[in-house]
Amino acid sequence: MTTRFIADEMHLSVRNLYAKLDGIVNITPSNIIREYRLAYSAQLLSKTKMTVDEIIFRSGFSNRGTFFKNFTARYNCTPKAYRRENTEV
Repeated sequence: MTTRFIADEMHLSVRNLYAKLDGIVNITPSNIIREYRLAYSAQLLSKTKMTVDEIIFRSGFSNRGTFFKNFTARYNCTPKAYRRENTEV
């Protein structure tokens, strides 16, 4: 999912999407998508036995380094440590 995809589905330009959301919430569409992907990856880490690489792909990240950087910033731990602390499987 990308901002372009969301804008197209809403029949808006990307610029108009940003403008409309700016009046409603204080978070950009890109940040909304990133937060959703991170929450989904955290859920997969705690509820499945998928590998971290599978989770990176499944949650929509295209770059492993970007995923680790964003995940660590959001959850203050690595994906492996998160899984160890939050496993439900």
